[in-house]
Amino acid sequence: MAQNPSTTNSSAEVVDSAISDALNAAQSVAETAIIADFPFLGLPVVKTLFEIIFSYIVGKLTNALQTAGTFAVIDTQVASEEKALAVNTAALMAAEATGDPNAIAQARANEDAAAANLLHDDGSAQ
Repeated sequence: MAQNPSTTNSSAEVVDSAISDALNAAQSVAETAIIADFPFLGLPVVKTLFEIIFSYIVGKLTNALQTAGTFAVIDTQVASEEKALAVNTAALMAAEATGDPNAIAQARANEDAAAANLLHDDGSAQ
């Protein structure tokens, strides 16, 4: 039975995690600084409401930055894979021009691998 390819992009996950960690750390510092400037925000009921609102805003900001980071990672990967496919296609044309069957077979295999990488995140041909 064929295994379904993963839809998870490990590079994007690293970026998402870094963004989340950075904003979580910044959230604590920002909350402390804001409460220091506006002491009434430290009152128990007010502080709870402030933290809920601030967490919501940070959550939305985190999601937006993670989405932008994921798109940047994927765009970079696709551009690199498109370039690799173009280079391997040019190499195949050059090999075909020589007429050498071994060079053609190797160039065709390289082009197929580059096409698979572009089409499938895990590099599979299926």
